[in-house]
Parts: sequence; C-alpha cells; structure tokens
Amino acid sequence: MNAEDRRAFGEIVAMLARAYDRTPDAAMIASWWTLMQDWPLSDFDRVARQLAREPGRQRMPTPGEFEALRVRAGRLSADEIWTALVANLRVGAYRRGERLGADGSAVERAIATLGGYARLGQTPEAELHFAKMRFRDALADAEAADGARQALPAAAARRELPPALRAVVAKLNHPS
Repeated sequence: MNAEDRRAFGEIVAMLARAYDRTPDAAMIASWWTLMQDWPLSDFDRVARQLAREPGRQRMPTPGEFEALRVRAGRLSADEIWTALVANLRVGAYRRGERLGADGSAVERAIATLGGYARLGQTPEAELHFAKMRFRDALADAEAADGARQALPAAAARRELPPALRAVVAKLNHPS
C-alpha cells in the first residue's frame, strides 16, 4: 500500500473494529498501518472480509492472523507435498537427484527426519500412511522453526549441529 491507500485502509480497519464492538481510533489505525502497509490494499480488504465472516469468530482478527493466512496461501499443504513425494519415490526420481525442495528447505528437512529419500523409497506401501503422519508433524515443525529463524535471524545464525551430526544428516540427505 502507499500513502494514497491509507484512508481506504483505515476504513477497512474501522469496519473490522466496529464488527467486533471495538471503537476504532487513530492510534489503532496507525498501529495496523505500520504492521500491514506492505500488503496490497485489495488483498488486505479481501482477507479482512474473509476473516470477519469466519463462523464462530468472537474477536477482531490480529495482524498476525492476516500474515498467517498469507503464508498458508503461498505454501503447498503437507498432503500436496506428500503426494508429490510418493510419486517421486515410485518412479525413483530421487535416485537421479530430483528433490522436492532446495537443500535445507523445510520439505527437505522433514524428509531427512524420516530417514531421507532412500529410506522412504524402501518403505512398504502398507506402511506409507504411518510415514505420512510423521511427515506432516516433521514438516509442521520445520516450518515453525523457519518462522522463528526468520523472526530472529541473529539467534538463527548461531545455531549449528555438531560436526559429527552434520555428516550423518548430509549422508541421509544425499546417499551414494
């Protein structure tokens, strides 16, 4: 958004506030502006209306809820990723070095948590549903860690596995 959008933005925030019996004031709108001005106005308006219409919602949505929805919209779901992973395993694409994510991505770290592509490729079909549940948990954990690392980059820069563990993880991720 830009300065020209601020009035319309303020009206949207005021609409949200009134919908939840809150009194909008200049400080509230200024706080929201500071936190949300990197959004396109049309997206902000669309999400505000969607969140306001959620069944059972008892309170005004927060800027964090807006951001969470934007992040979810830009990601594949765990089930979509799992479907692609199983297809990769079935055709042996991982043996040709075809991966689902970039090195170090949440997806690749979740796959490594389950033993890597080679281990998953050896999983009997009847046991894949157990691996899928573990994958969902591992992916959620990896994505949560990414969010924390993005919010606290200085702390994230200090994290490091001991050298012996790095070697094990590297071998799991890139078996010979």
